[in-house]
Amino acid sequence: MLDFINFEILDKKKPFATEVLIRFEETGVNTEKYSFILDRLDNYNLYMDTKYSMTYETQYNEHEGILLMGIIISIPDRLVPDDDDKYNQLIAVFIKGFQQFHERTIQFLKNKKEKVVA
Repeated sequence: MLDFINFEILDKKKPFATEVLIRFEETGVNTEKYSFILDRLDNYNLYMDTKYSMTYETQYNEHEGILLMGIIISIPDRLVPDDDDKYNQLIAVFIKGFQQFHERTIQFLKNKKEKVVA
């Protein structure tokens, strides 16, 4: 199960963009699932089809089966919403989008396994 943990605005490193880190956690992850998710992460940017660049970071604790994922979204300063409500709405779109993308990724893995067993 994928859980949203939090998001934070990162210290400014790029002169014309603001970076936001969105964190998620999933439990019950085995090595096969981790490898599959890692392989699919780059597709999230294509799935969202936005004008923002995205990078990813992961931490996997194999012993406990916990996967931490972070999405770093670079938003050009000219596109950063002026008020907090619009900013939160933008972040909510990325959170919901990632959750949907992740659900589809996991479903694809399950379907793939079922075909191998059949």
